Amino acid sequence: MNRWTCGAALALCAGCGAGTVAPNAVNGSVSGYSLHARDGVSEVVQNAPSVSFAMVLVTSVSNACPLFSAGHMLRNDQTLLLSLATRTQNETGPKTSPPAMVGEYPVVREVATPSSGNFAVLDFVLVDATCVASQTLESDGGKVTLTRIDAKGYTGTFDVTFTSGDHVTGRFDTTDCPALTPGSIPHTCQ
Repeated sequence: MNRWTCGAALALCAGCGAGTVAPNAVNGSVSGYSLHARDGVSEVVQNAPSVSFAMVLVTSVSNACPLFSAGHMLRNDQTLLLSLATRTQNETGPKTSPPAMVGEYPVVREVATPSSGNFAVLDFVLVDATCVASQTLESDGGKVTLTRIDAKGYTGTFDVTFTSGDHVTGRFDTTDCPALTPGSIPHTCQ
């Protein structure tokens, strides 16, 4: 299977009003790093003719989609990257599609994606001062629960573990961001 994460996914997101419950939150830390979620964006990504999935980013950067659309990445970003899909088998072989139904998506390691059913791959990505992904820490278990799927994005919760022994929970409420598609990778580091 192709790598689910895309270079375009390594930055950006939007803020919340004071006094309100933040629509995006990450509780806990991974290898000592915490993520103060400021935005959530998503897009359906087509990796190959029979492989597409939903890319969901929860990031420490505000106003992610306008920044991506302008070709920018930000220094020292932290992003939780969720790739969500459903795999089916047909006469021509396996097909991987973005989620079509709300419900549970078990988190698996990228090298262990199932031959059929719902699944999610989740990475905690740290971007350094030069806008390069300095660390990518992959979750090894847990679940993502989708509660909304529509043309505007995705809403849900996650409860995951990492090989480091870390346990992270949280929620996301994304808006669609076409700038996340491959080929629209940001070029300017600011």
